[in-house]
Amino acid sequence: MADGIALLVIDMQESMARSQTPGDPRVRLLSTIRVLVRQAQFYSIPVGYVWTPTLDVSRDTRAPMVDRPAKPLPTTLEDGLLEELLVLPKDFVVTKPGWSAFNFTALGHYLARLDIHTLVVTGIATNLSVESTVRDAYDHRFHVITISDGMLGTSKDEHYFTITRIFPRISRVMTSTELVNWLGTSKGGAKPRG
Repeated sequence: MADGIALLVIDMQESMARSQTPGDPRVRLLSTIRVLVRQAQFYSIPVGYVWTPTLDVSRDTRAPMVDRPAKPLPTTLEDGLLEELLVLPKDFVVTKPGWSAFNFTALGHYLARLDIHTLVVTGIATNLSVESTVRDAYDHRFHVITISDGMLGTSKDEHYFTITRIFPRISRVMTSTELVNWLGTSKGGAKPRG
């Protein structure tokens, strides 16, 4: 087992991650994340899936006023994790009410119980839920590895800004290939340098 490491997959759910067309970047993203999940399984690395249930914000009278409100999510009959991810019984699933996977969730409990010190983070959206989770993980003193090609932003510019300006200050930024190589060399047992 790769002691102390967990893979977090954020918001890979029907309403956000289901591709709409063959050229949709979410097709490539799902493929990349599936490879990372298989690698995690190979090294016995726990996988945590974090998702946000669709909320009716029009009925939430306490929703904060903002200059750039989120676009409404498409409604699906069953909004949940993409079935292609094949969640195993040993994996853990966290439902989050907001952007960060740490706020008002059981994530901290799962990570403490598994004695996790390093989080590998992927998912949607780079500059929203992923960034909020990574910032909180850093504040909670976790080592964080962000996978630049294992996430998708709300736009290319916002993804690029977060990957190049924010994440290097609070994480190690790797590609999925670099992570697979690192796991192979360290056998998943060593903390990343940095």
